[in-house]
Amino acid sequence: MSGRRSFDAGRYRERLGALSAPDDLALFTAIAGADRVAAEPDAVRRVLALCGGYPLGIRLCAHRVRSRPRWSVAAIADQLTAEMSDPYGAAHHDCVVATARIARAYAELDPLPARLLRLIGVLPSREVSAPDVTGLLGVPAHRAAFALEALADVSLLVEAGGGDRYRTANPLVWSLAKRAAYAVDGADAIAALSGSAA
Repeated sequence: MSGRRSFDAGRYRERLGALSAPDDLALFTAIAGADRVAAEPDAVRRVLALCGGYPLGIRLCAHRVRSRPRWSVAAIADQLTAEMSDPYGAAHHDCVVATARIARAYAELDPLPARLLRLIGVLPSREVSAPDVTGLLGVPAHRAAFALEALADVSLLVEAGGGDRYRTANPLVWSLAKRAAYAVDGADAIAALSGSAA
């Protein structure tokens, strides 16, 4: 019997993957309203891309759209993009709620996987391989593989096209990783890491 750990530490069950494109749009539309979606389909797609299929994120963003009828969906997408990209900015309450389980999973990581997740948060690409990790963290291949699998086991990383490549599970994970990197490692360490990754 095998399976991946859910975000609730110590409990194993089949994990719920990201919603597909038709399903994420259906969920968003059911909450935000068909009129809002029909009026700004491109902006809605931007919001859904930021949610990465994460159901809680989709629900919260849709509620934000519904509760702000005077705001355009494009303005909300711009606001979300700015919030998720700024490692120092104050996060909106919805973002805090949406990432609470992700933050809990990160807090329970061993030091090496936690450091790796923070590193991925500041790399130009959200995708890494075991050889990348070996070079960036200066660890043997078996420890790089352990760190990647530890993150995959709690659904913070997902396999990217097979092989030994992984990427952050969704933009919410990437945003949390970036914030954690600036909070824990600091701007100087991040600059050094980014330089070594270039």
